Amino acid sequence: MFFGKYCRSLDDDHRVVLPASFRIESGGAPGPSELIICAGFRGQSLLIFSPDGFAQFGARIRWSAGANPDELQRQLMHLYSSAVVSSLDRRYRFVIPQTLRELAGITKKVVFIGMTSRISLWSAEEWERMEASRGSSPPAAPPILDG
Repeated sequence: MFFGKYCRSLDDDHRVVLPASFRIESGGAPGPSELIICAGFRGQSLLIFSPDGFAQFGARIRWSAGANPDELQRQLMHLYSSAVVSSLDRRYRFVIPQTLRELAGITKKVVFIGMTSRISLWSAEEWERMEASRGSSPPAAPPILDG
């Protein structure tokens, strides 16, 4: 399970270190040696998954109840066409490919956001802009927490 916010910097080879708390999968076993990175669905962000997490996320989109078939196709094409496999080295560094860096506006500093089953990756500048536009009030509670 992924949660928390972590700031990191890319090195000269466009590698970034995966935060320590994201390196362990359930049961205390070491995390995957490969990650799937793809374009996010909101804002200029990227999504990072374990290979199993990516397959599960695609299946959840595919079997969305009441989904419009054309929109469903668009979402799947967006997800799969931007996806790349990135290997972790022994220092838990991975390369963010140029096309995805450009898409997310990543130059040097990044922010990792744990989102339970996936990790959202932002350029530090874009994350700060988004946070500033949100203001000081917290977001509305999801419907499941109302009442």
